Amino acid sequence: MSHLQREIDKWVAKTPKSAEAYDRARKHVPGGVGSNFRFMDPYPMFVSRAQGSRIFDLDGNEFIDFMLSMGSLLVGHSHPAVVKALAEQAGERGTLYCLPHVWEQEVAAQLAGRFGHAMWRFVNSGTEATMTALRIARGYTGKKYIVKFEGHYHGHNDQTLVTTSAPLRKLGRADRGVRVPSSQGIPEETYALTLMAVFNNLDSVKTLFDEYPGEIACVITEPVMMDCGCIEAEPGFFAALLDLCHENGALLIFDEVKTGCKLAPGGATEHYRVRPDIVCVAKALAGGLPLGAIGADEAIMQIVGDGSVIQVGTFGANPLVLHVAHVVLRDLLTPDAYRRVFDLNRRLVDGYRAIVREHRLAAQVNGVGPCGIITFTDRPLRSYREFMTANDDAFRLYWFAMMNQGIMPAHHFGGDVWTVSIVHTRDDIEAHLAAFERIAPMFR
Repeated sequence: MSHLQREIDKWVAKTPKSAEAYDRARKHVPGGVGSNFRFMDPYPMFVSRAQGSRIFDLDGNEFIDFMLSMGSLLVGHSHPAVVKALAEQAGERGTLYCLPHVWEQEVAAQLAGRFGHAMWRFVNSGTEATMTALRIARGYTGKKYIVKFEGHYHGHNDQTLVTTSAPLRKLGRADRGVRVPSSQGIPEETYALTLMAVFNNLDSVKTLFDEYPGEIACVITEPVMMDCGCIEAEPGFFAALLDLCHENGALLIFDEVKTGCKLAPGGATEHYRVRPDIVCVAKALAGGLPLGAIGADEAIMQIVGDGSVIQVGTFGANPLVLHVAHVVLRDLLTPDAYRRVFDLNRRLVDGYRAIVREHRLAAQVNGVGPCGIITFTDRPLRSYREFMTANDDAFRLYWFAMMNQGIMPAHHFGGDVWTVSIVHTRDDIEAHLAAFERIAPMFR
């Protein structure tokens, strides 16, 4: 029996109630899950509760949670300050107005102070944020084409759900991006205005500007490839990319859905010292509640303010979520909190790298800010193409083996990063490293 099958069998033996819940769920929920990212073979873990850095399944198994809702919970599960803010707003002031309120301006001012962009609008998710940013860029420039990078995920709208999971055999030349829809139901016409470049390859972007002169509205990029092995841009790449956009009358959009308020108080914008024209923020913004934000300077956002570009939504900028975001930004995500979290994550990343060296594993360990991940390939990660050489079975073995050790290391889809939260302790980090040390011999 293989190591992988043995660990899956252990998992199945300890999670019978999740198996039962999955069977019931499939009767009325497509695939038995509320999002396709949550499906896994043989079945997903069903959660009963979560608190702080811990998450519990229906069988009562306890795990130290480093997945943290795909990085949304930088403040941990059910932080007392978040619970209090929810109770205050819902119990005393209401949950939805569809009218202006003070938390809107308060959070906008907080984000302006962090990111340096003066004007902000609020939506309910990262997908809505990036979709809105693309509309603003097109409206402001009067141009129609957008450029994205292979492997960069910008939400599940059809124009950007392209080449997010394409196999290597479909990618072709290393200096040319290829468009491959990531789902059925996305006809070619819906992404005909989406052009594809290769991350960390500025020439691939220059070629597109040469081929579509005066027609490209924007380049949208994840500052860190948080779904593909935590790949950072090479030094100088973003500064050169920003210059290239401006030379061609295009805007640069940072999709900071996963990096915003995480890599620094002002996200990747602050961390890399490159100020994009538009920034999108979401996951870590509201302590686990659904919130997205789009920021830009007044000159760009004027077209939203005067109604030339439409941005609307019944639940957008609702007072319940924005009051929580105000508390999270003011009281929880403080400079001291960032310093402590980054120190813990450096310890985790360094520990992983030491174990990989000790056991001579074919693996890369990348990390930045509070995030990191192990990718099972012998190739250093520079772009999506190197990431796609990873051994998927090795990551499945890693995930099940770590879960059987009481550690939820990251999302079960390989590539998505772990997150160290403000409620994790040094003991949590040591437990994580001890678990990986125990299972590492299986990967030799």
